[in-house]
Amino acid sequence: MTLWLLEVGRLADSALKLFLFSGTVYAGKRESGRGISLDRRRVLLSFIRLLEERGILRFDPDSLDSRLRLQKYVYLARPFGLRLGYGFSLYIRGPYSPDLARDYYDLPEGGDSLPAEFKAEEFIEFVRDRDERWLEAASTLLMLAEESPDDLEWVISRGRELKPWAGEEWLRGILEEIRRRNLIPVTPLRS
Repeated sequence: MTLWLLEVGRLADSALKLFLFSGTVYAGKRESGRGISLDRRRVLLSFIRLLEERGILRFDPDSLDSRLRLQKYVYLARPFGLRLGYGFSLYIRGPYSPDLARDYYDLPEGGDSLPAEFKAEEFIEFVRDRDERWLEAASTLLMLAEESPDDLEWVISRGRELKPWAGEEWLRGILEEIRRRNLIPVTPLRS
């Protein structure tokens, strides 16, 4: 992923910067040589607070389940407009970002507002009452579908290979819900 950094002016002896991640521009001051990291961490903290307020997640960085759930929530929130610029790779338990892991161990004191384009209510409805297995399967299928949106049969087949504990019909149901919510391009899916 390319990070474009543009200096656009000066603000109290610190250069005001614009950071461009995945088509979204973030503004912030460069602090401690970390660029967007502080602003991104503040938005991440606000996202965690939203999840906690809505009873979706009680985040505990010492809990493996909590950390895995947060990884999946951040990944699944991307198509709803929460693009924080984390790069994800497919790991055993689904999409994982080492940068996100570093950030949730180093959260700032104060949060920041969530981006206006983030459809928080739709996202909350999508993930409410989902267990870890569903989050793992849904985020994996979404990642596979983003890689190959024109071959959803491959997505199902590959999903079965990666998640042998998941039944084909269950995976198809998850993929259908992802498609109904327009999180991936709609193409025919064979029954």
